[in-house]
Amino acid sequence: MIPSPRAFRIALVVALIGAGALLVGKPADVGLQEAAETITAALHAAGVMVDVRYGHVEAAANVLLFVPLGFLLTGATRSWWIGAVGGFALSAGAESLQFALLSSRQGTLRDLVCNTLGAVLGASAASFVIAASRRRTSTPTAGASRSADPL
Repeated sequence: MIPSPRAFRIALVVALIGAGALLVGKPADVGLQEAAETITAALHAAGVMVDVRYGHVEAAANVLLFVPLGFLLTGATRSWWIGAVGGFALSAGAESLQFALLSSRQGTLRDLVCNTLGAVLGASAASFVIAASRRRTSTPTAGASRSADPL
């Protein structure tokens, strides 16, 4: 059984508070960029993942970070498009804020696209889970009588 929209709303508020704290703090990759570049250089030297660069890792992280947001928005509203558009809107707001007001952060179009993709993936996953849960709970249980069957 899928949690109620109220449970999703509570989780969403907690997640947004955490995201807000991350937004005004220093960038998440400070200190990690050098480690990630060292690891990718070692993999390149070994002939593994030769085409992967730090920008690819950062883009993948942006997608993954917004999957839960799209999932929670869709679970809270039971609407796929609110999860997708809400993820876009929150990302656009965050990127605009970073670009205009935070000198330690960079707001970029690539981040907006990756964040939105993550929200769409999360919204799609939530829609699938909700639909599957509805189908499972609406099908008759084994041994239940079918009294109104016209055939």
